[in-house]
This record gives sequence, C-alpha cells and structure tokens, in this order.
Amino acid sequence: MIKGKRVVALIPARGGSKSIPLKNIKPLAGKPLIAYTIILAKKMQEIDRVIVSTDDQRIAEVARKYGAEVSIRPATLAEDDSLPIDVIRYHIKKLKEEKDPAEYMLYLEPTCPLRTEQDIAQSLILLTHPKRKYHSVATFSEAELNPHRAWKIVNNSPIPFIPEANPWLPSKSSQKRSN
Repeated sequence: MIKGKRVVALIPARGGSKSIPLKNIKPLAGKPLIAYTIILAKKMQEIDRVIVSTDDQRIAEVARKYGAEVSIRPATLAEDDSLPIDVIRYHIKKLKEEKDPAEYMLYLEPTCPLRTEQDIAQSLILLTHPKRKYHSVATFSEAELNPHRAWKIVNNSPIPFIPEANPWLPSKSSQKRSN
C-alpha cells in the first residue's frame, strides 16, 4: 500500500510464444524466468497483490509455486496480436468485480528479470507524487548495441536493422555514410 492506496502487480505470461514456446517458465540461472518477477514483487512491501495473468496451466502452476495468485485469462487476450492494454482493462474490471480495486497497477513483464526494487520504487514515486499527475510511467534502459550496427534476418538473409545504415562501418564512423 502507498499512502493508504492499494497496489497490484500484474504479471502477464501467455503460453503461446512463437519464438520461444513457454519462455516464461524456461529456466534462467536455476529458476523459471517468471520467478524473478514474482519474487521481486512479493518482496516489495508497497505491493498488496501479485497476480499472474495467463492462459496456460503450466505457467499457472509455476506462478503458484512462487507465491503468486493466478488469473486465467480468456484465450482472446492471449493471442499473438492481443494488446497489453486489453489485458490490463480485463484485470481492472475483475478487481472491481471482486470489490478489491487498486489505485495503482504495476504491469511487470516477466521478460525483464534484471528489474530491481529501485526500478519499481522510483516508478511508484513518480506515480504517487502529489505535484505530478502521471497516468502511467515506464522504465527504460540503454541499448547495449547501437541499432545502426544491428542486423535482422529476412527470408533467411541478414539485412541492416535500419535500412539506410551500414553495420559494417566502424562504430565511431558516421552512420549516414554508405559503401
């Protein structure tokens, strides 16, 4: 709770990932990926409830093992093109139906296992600051690889991630120059 207002952590974890099936429960350094987010959220005294939103019973089982509540969401909210805002709205409605609405909801994706207590605490400070009227906040980190130096695979061939970039140039060179 923050200033008498409830805080819910919502952790989205669908089972249908195409790139890495069931990635949210794949082991990472000895624990399922989702465990890092659950453990962190459960550790924070500001967070009143930790809810994993999933469509998959295997993910639900792991989430419960690490102490999270589980909400099985409708299949329509677990499609490749399902939007996070629709998942959030669904759970806001469910919380109201349970007569447990939260003033603040943290949307903590499990694919960010290096998130820290400080990241969450700073977000909550911004959200609850009386002189700032933010409706939402997000955390970002600097990319380790400049996108001008990155590649993507299209039709089994590597092409520059940014079409006008030349990833072969030395990192200190102008990215607008091409060979």
